[in-house]
Amino acid sequence: MDRAEQDPELARLATAAKLHRNDDPLVLLDLQRQALARREQLYGRDSPELLETLREIEYLLQGNARHHEAIEVGERRLTLLRRSVAPEDSRIMSALDGLAVLYGRTGQWDAAVRMRHERVSIREKRGLDVHLARATEDLARAYGRLRNPEESARYYLLAAELWEKIVGPEANEVTSNRLRVANILSLIE
Repeated sequence: MDRAEQDPELARLATAAKLHRNDDPLVLLDLQRQALARREQLYGRDSPELLETLREIEYLLQGNARHHEAIEVGERRLTLLRRSVAPEDSRIMSALDGLAVLYGRTGQWDAAVRMRHERVSIREKRGLDVHLARATEDLARAYGRLRNPEESARYYLLAAELWEKIVGPEANEVTSNRLRVANILSLIE
């Protein structure tokens, strides 16, 4: 048994969190913050043992439209993930995706694009698959929100090419991405 499993305070907080799962989310958020503080006492501020609690807090904040606070927690979680797991770990991609959404909700499209770029880079290392094509589409959308139609069109075209390799030239994904490119280019001209 590790220190957390033996700690009576963490056990109390875990029980309280289970009891309040369907209650006011702010009560649950407070309990998770207390659990985070206790885990920091037990393991230290930079321990991977904090990852799950940080994830819970980030989601609770996001669910309560407290996006700026969620970004701070999400960035901390991403930093801890980078220190503790392999660069291509799916948890890093999930964290990047979550942060891109949060940055988008706060209008910080440049930061959202950075997160999407990193996610595409990781996906490229893992090889050609539908996740890479979808991540590329997400990046194209983020560039569109950033008001950069050239880059948006470029990544939609790349997504179309990826889909063509994955599912064939007649697939709806290929057609829809090529139409997006044509629409963007018509607006530029």
